[in-house]
Amino acid sequence: MNDRLQNFDASTGTVENLSSPGREIQDALNHSFAEHAHDFPDRCGMMDGGCGIVAEALMAAFPSSTLAGWWKDGALQHVMCRAGELYADADGLSTAEDVRTRMVYETGNEQGYLFPVTRRDMQRAGIPMRPDLSTVIADELLDRVAITVGLDAFEAQMRETCECPELSVNRSLTAPEVPAFFLSPLSLD
Repeated sequence: MNDRLQNFDASTGTVENLSSPGREIQDALNHSFAEHAHDFPDRCGMMDGGCGIVAEALMAAFPSSTLAGWWKDGALQHVMCRAGELYADADGLSTAEDVRTRMVYETGNEQGYLFPVTRRDMQRAGIPMRPDLSTVIADELLDRVAITVGLDAFEAQMRETCECPELSVNRSLTAPEVPAFFLSPLSLD
């Protein structure tokens, strides 16, 4: 497995995904957030208070995943979804080293560690949870991926990138795939 799946620019705080599924996740979540920003509590973003909503959306999209978090001084700082040995959040797919690099930037402190998270941990830390919004975001993520690359191709890319053969996408969230002839322009000739 690669040590890095992202290029992080500390001067701007931006992330460039190096993997195709990482880019698909980041792009789909950015589109979804643009549509639902007003639904996030207290005007938080996907990476500044809304991480729990995004993590739960990713868990709904990938049922074999778990919650993980960045802890610093015993306090939960950031929640993400763990798939195999990789982590997924609004910035796409990350290795543990990618997460560490971003969290050092975000918190200004090199002290911290990745560890499993429960919903109770999220409640105690005051991280907002909105299961209704998480479900909508998961559905939109998978619908967008189905349109751009196809669910089967995306699932295969995720399995390969995460080195996690049991990883699957939750097809019950998505609308049935539309045959290509329905998406073609109608010809009156």
